[in-house]
Amino acid sequence: MILRELDILKIIGCHTKAQKERVVKRSELKKLALELLLLTLLTLLCRVPFFFKSVINWDESTFILIGQSLLDGHLPYTQLWDLKPPFLFGFFSLAILLFGKTIASIRFAGALVVALTAFGVNRITQRLWTVRAGWIAAVLFVLMMSVMTGGQPVMSEHPAILLLTLALWLLVAQGVTTAALFYSGLLISAATMMRLNLVYVAIGVGLYLLASGLLMPTGHRQPLGQQVRNLCAYSLGCIIPVFSGFIPYWMASIPQVWWTSVVVSSFYRANVGLEGYEVAVAFSHRILVYLWSWHGFGLQILFWLGAIAGVRLVLKRRTQLQPQQKFGWALVITFIFTIQFSILGSGSDHSHYLIQLVPFLAIFSGSFVEQVIKQSRRVFAVVVLLLCLGTYPVLSQYATITHSWLIGAPIDPSPARAIANYLLAQGLEDRSIYMMDQHIAYWYLGTYPLIRSTAHPSTIGKDYLLQILYGPDWSSPREMKRLLDLEPDIIVQQDDPFYFRDQPKTVEILETALDQDYTFIHEVKGTKIYVQKGLQAAENKP
Repeated sequence: MILRELDILKIIGCHTKAQKERVVKRSELKKLALELLLLTLLTLLCRVPFFFKSVINWDESTFILIGQSLLDGHLPYTQLWDLKPPFLFGFFSLAILLFGKTIASIRFAGALVVALTAFGVNRITQRLWTVRAGWIAAVLFVLMMSVMTGGQPVMSEHPAILLLTLALWLLVAQGVTTAALFYSGLLISAATMMRLNLVYVAIGVGLYLLASGLLMPTGHRQPLGQQVRNLCAYSLGCIIPVFSGFIPYWMASIPQVWWTSVVVSSFYRANVGLEGYEVAVAFSHRILVYLWSWHGFGLQILFWLGAIAGVRLVLKRRTQLQPQQKFGWALVITFIFTIQFSILGSGSDHSHYLIQLVPFLAIFSGSFVEQVIKQSRRVFAVVVLLLCLGTYPVLSQYATITHSWLIGAPIDPSPARAIANYLLAQGLEDRSIYMMDQHIAYWYLGTYPLIRSTAHPSTIGKDYLLQILYGPDWSSPREMKRLLDLEPDIIVQQDDPFYFRDQPKTVEILETALDQDYTFIHEVKGTKIYVQKGLQAAENKP
């Protein structure tokens, strides 16, 4: 026993430094694992009640369909089409492959993405401000992603902001090193291949890194050769994801499909949409509505006003910050401004676009709230009260699904599930279907849209997208006629197809076909199901 203790002491004596390093690393890993576990549990607690509703935002349904198509061996844009970059559909394919073919599985994958992003927000804020501010920022982020419009489903913004947050964390933690710049370029570019508007972030961050290196004082400036290597590393990191997404199309001898779908359609859409000032006004109004509505009231105040006050606080204390902290805060601001610029140039004012700003604004909000709660217990109590008020949408959703479960009603109130169940009960699941809404029902039935332009129902009503797909002479009425020429056995008609409001000729063609060739058989919450008259006659034969 004594010999063993002496041996241990000798080992400790000989390897004290190495042992200390291992102990520190092990302790740090345990700490990180605990942080991630706690944030994952919080995220699941906030997001589980939204796991069951089939359709919260119909864009998600399109991403799922194209992700499933990719799993079935079809490149994006070939069988089904949408104007998002290809890595997004790869994410949904991976979610289906790993977690299963259910809406809850997709939402679970989205919850993991939110938890990982919150973890990144926590680590960044801890480095730039304090540990407590990091936790507050992470909690604000998780709660905001559970209450703001578009936050509950899995949108293109969710995986994209995870990659952006990881890129920022890497730069804040490692500084301007060749490796950090390469991997951050890789992550930012991969995010761009999920949302093309983020190309502004890739360019803006690159320009900032270049300018900051050139403008540093002579004594702190890196040698010119090192700066060139850094720039090349960042550029190479940005290039690799783009070419990785392009290569499959090049190998399949259809490079123009990638070019028109990824690049041309996105820029064309931005040019035919709203002007930048119109987008700014729309989003400013939306944020004001958030602040004064009961839906997440207290949380919205803490987050949006806290972000503004956080910027002021950081600027006020900039002289007290370490150089690495100043560099990190400047990067956060760069991310916010470039993302904001990309949103203003997108040509659209969809609420879920704001998700792209949430993790970076949360860093400022968390820092300000952390300073506020130091003032007194009364202030701390007010902050806790506001956070509790902010959880109202989550608690309300819990109440809704609990009530449905207790009375035996479906916990999925979306018409999509009811439509799929009805068609399955009638033995019509193998028939060709055109769905004008609730198109996730295709997935439930194990089938696909008849033509690739209806992967998202609204595309058939947009002439400019159809002209990118098929040529300058194409139009919505022509595409509707081509679809009806395929004689779908079933048409599921939306009660008010808003995307046809500027297409009266398209509506006329559809209504004429329904009157002449189809029979109404069932209605689900305003969504009408029609079958071909010949098919109904065949089904009614004894």
